[in-house]
Amino acid sequence: MSATTDVLTSDTAGVETKHDAIQAVAQTVENYNATQAFQQVEALISAGNQSHIELGGVLSAIESNEFYLEKSYSSFSEYLSKGVAEEFGFEERTARYLIATYRSLVDNEIPWGKVEHLGWTKLRYLAPVLTKANVDSWVDKAGAMTVQQIIAAVKAAKAAGNLDAPPETSGETPKSLSFTLFPEQKERVELAVEHAMNAANTESKGTALDAICLNYLEGAQPVAHQKTVKDQITELGYEEALNLVAAMYPDIDISVSVPDGTPDPGED
Repeated sequence: MSATTDVLTSDTAGVETKHDAIQAVAQTVENYNATQAFQQVEALISAGNQSHIELGGVLSAIESNEFYLEKSYSSFSEYLSKGVAEEFGFEERTARYLIATYRSLVDNEIPWGKVEHLGWTKLRYLAPVLTKANVDSWVDKAGAMTVQQIIAAVKAAKAAGNLDAPPETSGETPKSLSFTLFPEQKERVELAVEHAMNAANTESKGTALDAICLNYLEGAQPVAHQKTVKDQITELGYEEALNLVAAMYPDIDISVSVPDGTPDPGED
């Protein structure tokens, strides 16, 4: 475990102390050089969900200081997609949520001890609206809210232009849901829920399943609705498709002869 993670897991009872844990993390990661930052990314991803906030801080430092250029990445997005997602299996979208959450907490001077018990999934949606003035009221109610209720409450507060306190929840009671699965499907679902429980820092299987569904709805597309490569090329048109291939493989000499009058679907 790294030095900054030790800070996060140490005395969090005194959340109003001068050296709050999240601020200590911020001071540490801001002093990293490129080598230290990249080493920490691998270590923190391996450490799991208990290091999420610190990982957000290190990634934030890599972006702010443009450390990714030292590894020959042309942009921070390329570093996330190749240096993080491909190399460590850590999704770019999750990395960006971590960065956004970290920056929200640091910029608004939110004490780590006040929010850490919420778990990553709830904090991810709550952090953008927290301030030093409203953190107590939001956190008090968020503890009893579901993730969906937090999302709805944040949306309602933004629409009303009042982030001082969360609106009242509907008080809905949980509903049960059952599925019939084949053994292999059941095993996959159980593994996915267990993984989501660890990532969300929750003991609730329902919360974990909700987090899985939210991630899917935010970024995934049903296989039935995905376009085939052929369909994508048809939409682009042969000229744009060939230009794209030529740009991807500049060392290959591509010569194409197109008969006069040949229609290009991409121009329709």
